[in-house]
Amino acid sequence: MTRGRVVVAVVAVMGVVAVTVVLAARSVTSSCAFPAPLPDLPASLRAQGGYDSPFDPADVRSLQEAAQRAAVTIHPGLIGSDPAPPVTVHAPRNDVPGAVVVPLRRVSSGDTRPFISGYVVFLRDCGGRLYYSRSESAAAATSDFPAETESEARVRLGGAVELAYDTDPLQAHWRLAAAA
Repeated sequence: MTRGRVVVAVVAVMGVVAVTVVLAARSVTSSCAFPAPLPDLPASLRAQGGYDSPFDPADVRSLQEAAQRAAVTIHPGLIGSDPAPPVTVHAPRNDVPGAVVVPLRRVSSGDTRPFISGYVVFLRDCGGRLYYSRSESAAAATSDFPAETESEARVRLGGAVELAYDTDPLQAHWRLAAAA
């Protein structure tokens, strides 16, 4: 074999190896099997603008402000509610988006303890960005979302837990993290 043929053979083998590595890396990192959860916005939110673009989950303050604006636009009865810290809710499967729920709290007259007055749901895309999904007025007044704390769930289930949903992020439940 001549030196030129050896060089061509080495380059060809290196090319095959490079393509194989890239394809293997993509198959490992692309466990996400759903399209970006683009919102179907009501006209009132479309007119405000900004809700058809993704939100950065690391910018909690902006996410809370967007949640509050969306909620009071769609449900004027939620005026006066304040956004609580966002709550991560894991997806039931890899082909369904995870979610972040921003509970809205209010203190009623004569009471000192806040109660949940509504919720705003954002769905997570494969890159981790959040898209507005919907706003709901709370049907039943509860003091927190989720109702059971993580530490209570850990004791009840006997291990590390995560909040997850089956069909609706607002119907989230605690599950063992290993079961995910």
